[in-house]
Amino acid sequence: MPEILGVDTSYGRYPWRYLVKTHIAGVEWVQVRQQMSARERAHAFWQLGHVLAELHYIHFDSFGELTADAEVEHGQSCLEALQARSRERIRPPVMRERFLELLEQRSAWFEGVKRSCLTHEDLHQHNLIFDHQCDAWRLATILGFDKGWAGHGESDLARLALWRGMSHPLLWKAYHGVERPEPGWRERRPVYQLLWCLEYARETPVHLADTSQLCQQLGVRFERFE
Repeated sequence: MPEILGVDTSYGRYPWRYLVKTHIAGVEWVQVRQQMSARERAHAFWQLGHVLAELHYIHFDSFGELTADAEVEHGQSCLEALQARSRERIRPPVMRERFLELLEQRSAWFEGVKRSCLTHEDLHQHNLIFDHQCDAWRLATILGFDKGWAGHGESDLARLALWRGMSHPLLWKAYHGVERPEPGWRERRPVYQLLWCLEYARETPVHLADTSQLCQQLGVRFERFE
């Protein structure tokens, strides 16, 4: 990871937040994947799956948001932490209340979820940096931990499965070689995915289609984004 040289999020001294860190050589996944052969892309996904499993091996005693010292701020159950996160991140009031109703209706799905771990929650194509070393592409670092929390690793997996260009059979094989999915994962997956759709609600054809498909899968209905 890059070494942090200076950070201030208080706005106390300047009218902005800043983060200064050392540089790690590499190229964003959104750019480098176009340069890779099919074999190289497959190996890149295998690396991501393995590293993600190691990331999820960092466990906590409970669920919830993390402090600056990587401690769980308020120890909660998985469902309680997910409800609190939904209240904070879904902006339209009606959509927020509908999603909270969904969590309440599906609360039994989360009762057996006990394994809290470091969850990145934002593993999109700009946060994965690859570097060409010794005639091969290597995953150099993962950026963007500002949304990380003590959640469940299946939330990261759900988003990767939803996002285009972020999934591959070797990713799942590498990940499940280290971390095994918990019972009920397939039922909970669309709930995590819908949370992302509502958190970043956009009136684009692709986003609306993804949201509509998840709503149908879960048997719920949301009005258009307001």
